[in-house]
Amino acid sequence: MTNRHTETNILEHWKKWRDKKNYGEGENKDLAFKLMTDCFFRQTEKLKLSNLGLKTLPESLPPAIKELDIQGNKLTQLPDNLPLNLEKLNVSGNQLVALQKNLPESITCLILANNAFEEIPCHLPSKLINLDLSSNNITAIHHQLPTEMTCLNCANNKITSVQNLPAHLELLFLMHNELASFEATIPVSIKTINIQHNRLRTLPCEFLSIKSDDAAIFLEGNPLSTETLETLVELETNPNGAAPQFYFSNGGERESW
Repeated sequence: MTNRHTETNILEHWKKWRDKKNYGEGENKDLAFKLMTDCFFRQTEKLKLSNLGLKTLPESLPPAIKELDIQGNKLTQLPDNLPLNLEKLNVSGNQLVALQKNLPESITCLILANNAFEEIPCHLPSKLINLDLSSNNITAIHHQLPTEMTCLNCANNKITSVQNLPAHLELLFLMHNELASFEATIPVSIKTINIQHNRLRTLPCEFLSIKSDDAAIFLEGNPLSTETLETLVELETNPNGAAPQFYFSNGGERESW
């Protein structure tokens, strides 16, 4: 709950933000102000400000929210003081190139797809479980990522190197990148690796180290060599203990082994 003085300050701050005109047109600040005010007085936990053409956000947002959807705007940065109890943040379809260091530690789901990131942000919330950085300009995965992360989506980037993966990762999406090799150690928790449409010619030995019948590796769209295809057949016909299931294209048809 907020006291009357705090309430007045927040509303005045939002009014000043609403009335400040930015260069160009297309910002629907009036609707954003209405949605924030309604959220504030109702003490709701979800705020949706998507597709409003916003170039900025006010420095203070409704403090009770746990989910913030600001996708499809024109934001180049986020406010420094996001709500402390925020759990899900969707900023896809904006113009971000970096994140500030002080994102709330409570965030478990962070969606940054379709922005302009050239690298994975270094300072991510320690409780982060789901990170979506698809459709950016990232070239490598080498930073230490939060250890509790279970899902990482970096599809549709320019990645040529994967050197580090979270210890509890289950789902890894790397479709449509430029990977010709794979150096990272695969977590034992892994369930799915989708590496379709890259530049792999050989089967990374790290994939062969996976000892799980429940894991699936999708390789379609890679220029796998004849020798690699023969290796996959050999793995199927002469299994050596638990191993993942491989999916790939062979002669234009989808194969699974």
